[in-house]
Amino acid sequence: MGALLLAVLILAAAPAAAARTLCWKTTSLMWDAREKRAVPVTEEMLARLSRAFASWERASGGALAFRHEGASAPSHDGTASLPRDGCVHAVLHGERNFHGELAHGGFDGKFPDGYERGYFFVSRRRGAADDDTLIHEIGHALGLPHSAVASSVMFSGPRSGGAAVSEQDAADLRARWARGAPGVFVIEGAIESRRAHPTANVFAVGTKNGRTYSARADYMGRFLIGLAEPGEYRLIARPVTLARDLRPAALGGFQETEHPDKLVLSASRPDATGVRLRTRDDPPRPPVVAPGAAASGGPVALAPQPRSGPAPVIALSFDRGFDDEGPYRLRAKKEGDDVTLVDGIKGRALWVGGTEDWLDLALSSAVVFPRGFTLALWVRRDDWLNPYRGGSGWQTVASLTTGASLSITAPGCPLHEPWAIEGHLSSHSPTRESARAHSPGDSVLARRWQHAAMVHDPRDASLTVYLDGKAVDRAKGAPVPSYNIRNLRLGTWYKANQAFRGAIDELEVHDYPRSADDIARAAAAGR
Repeated sequence: MGALLLAVLILAAAPAAAARTLCWKTTSLMWDAREKRAVPVTEEMLARLSRAFASWERASGGALAFRHEGASAPSHDGTASLPRDGCVHAVLHGERNFHGELAHGGFDGKFPDGYERGYFFVSRRRGAADDDTLIHEIGHALGLPHSAVASSVMFSGPRSGGAAVSEQDAADLRARWARGAPGVFVIEGAIESRRAHPTANVFAVGTKNGRTYSARADYMGRFLIGLAEPGEYRLIARPVTLARDLRPAALGGFQETEHPDKLVLSASRPDATGVRLRTRDDPPRPPVVAPGAAASGGPVALAPQPRSGPAPVIALSFDRGFDDEGPYRLRAKKEGDDVTLVDGIKGRALWVGGTEDWLDLALSSAVVFPRGFTLALWVRRDDWLNPYRGGSGWQTVASLTTGASLSITAPGCPLHEPWAIEGHLSSHSPTRESARAHSPGDSVLARRWQHAAMVHDPRDASLTVYLDGKAVDRAKGAPVPSYNIRNLRLGTWYKANQAFRGAIDELEVHDYPRSADDIARAAAAGR
């Protein structure tokens, strides 16, 4: 009895584990044209940010503390100039950020050690900088994904619980920053599916009390659920319900699945890793979208119709204007003063004049790439250097959403020799995978039409780049790219950054990896 009492007293007297202190900084991108300076961050906004960080500090249960360290230097090129100093950077901007979003959050590094930085962007537009949004975006900067429960502050739609951090959110936070702490339990695994992007909500349901914890799997199908209590759980995966215009693609061919085994978590086994959830799904059959639907406020799902032959899902010849001639008839939107039609390799071609000039096509929800994709086009670069920031290292010819791009390397490129064609894939998952493949330097000639293509094949995780019909480079271990911003952009990647000046013609996107022979024939047909 005395020994037991002594042990209890020793435990009670032991100091609590010191909280990990993270710094946070603010920077303003709101420009005052009259004063020719950045608009200062207001005291009201600083107070809102302080309250939002305090919410997460309380939720961490002593694992985290936050310290305001003033302002970081203004940045006009996304996250490029935000330092990797271990701080969370709050970037305040006027309208939409460089992703085109009102608010966005992310992080770089690993938890709990190796955290390089967190960052989030919020607009001054109404509703974009309220308490809910600030707490939500700080959650992303601390590594939390979207939740599947509407009462969670990390839910991606209208929330039923207001700005309060839920018990689920707190458990998710502690699972990343204090994984070994008592009372924090983790289930980590991946979804096995025929779909290239098994986006799903995963629920861990207590078999005795019915308490439910959840996480939203990323685009690679990976998930991590933090739980606040031990016990016996079963897992259920359901197709994610996204925004209205994405729902048909998300639900197509995906059936709910349940993990056959029950997972028992206890103090001696606080985590279950490597869990696999196998879905019962058929290959997705995307709906056909009625012509002109994008212009009328969103795609209209019709009964799927078979396509005759391996036709492209996007086709731009520019012979009859800027709009897509493929099965979905996507509408184009010009940006900038120098976007026009010129003589092309066949008929007419698109011309973009460089800085702040580009053409956008918003993708229908039916345009999905579960089997990979092929992006091919004819390009003629002008003899031009982008003056932005002393010369950008890339000239982006075409970007397919945020995760795939075909570019020309320029003298400012830090990775490769200039004047090569380069394909790039990137995933916005926690591991931030990416892959590049490129032709030799000086292989893309000024004022000469050349055929370029990039092929992503998820079956062997490869990225192959072709120039003038020949495979010039192949990268292995290529990730499934992020498709969160659904558009096809030709020209400048964002405003003055990575601007391309030249002509583009006969662009095609196929929703599967085309063979080397197909690409060689396409290149030969244009000569």
